[in-house]
Amino acid sequence: MQHDLDPMHRVRNEGVRKSDRTGTGTLAVLEQADVHLARTPRALPRMEINPAVCAILDCRFEGCALSGYDVHAHIDAGVAV
Repeated sequence: MQHDLDPMHRVRNEGVRKSDRTGTGTLAVLEQADVHLARTPRALPRMEINPAVCAILDCRFEGCALSGYDVHAHIDAGVAV
């Protein structure tokens, strides 16, 4: 018995269904995943918390900073309603 490592191979090979033409179907999601997986990973951001805060429950939004956050471009994704 042969196992296919790509569980979506049937969807890719069966053609475009009506919902896929609107950008909200399975093929659209697979295209978005392909774009996402083709991206080169970037360095992780650093979360800096005010060192004067001794207890985690005393931490406030104003005392935190996210540095080194390098985002990728937006991937357009349709939403079915």
